[in-house]
Amino acid sequence: MSSRSGCIRTSCSAPVERAELDPQAVLKLAELGRLLGSYPGIQIELHGFADPRGDAEMNLELSLRRAEAVREALLDGGAAPEQIVLSAHGEALSTAPEGDLEAYAWERRVTLAIRSGPDVAVASTR
Repeated sequence: MSSRSGCIRTSCSAPVERAELDPQAVLKLAELGRLLGSYPGIQIELHGFADPRGDAEMNLELSLRRAEAVREALLDGGAAPEQIVLSAHGEALSTAPEGDLEAYAWERRVTLAIRSGPDVAVASTR
C-alpha cells in the first residue's frame, strides 16, 4: 500500500481470464466498505486491468468485470455507490514485456485509490 498527496493506493490481483475475487479478498474489501460507509466524504477509485494476451475488447470487458467485483464487495460492506468511481483499462496500460508470464500476473488486477474529500478530517502527527 502506498500513500502520496492525500491518496492511499493498493491493489488486488485476479486469476487468468476470471473476475471472481477469492473469499479472503471479499472479506477484506467488505471491511473497507464498512469503513467507507462510516466516512461518506471519502471516495475510492477502482481501476481494472488485464494482461495483454487475448482480444483487446475481451480484455477491456474482463477488466471492467474485475473492477465491478471489487465494487460489489465494497457495497456489500456498506460503502455508498456515490463513493465509488470505476474505470476499466483492459490491456491499454500494460507494461509487461511480451511473453513474461510473471509480469502478466501483475497486470491482472484492480487498483484502489482512496481519497479524502474536502469535508473529511484526516489525523496527522506533529
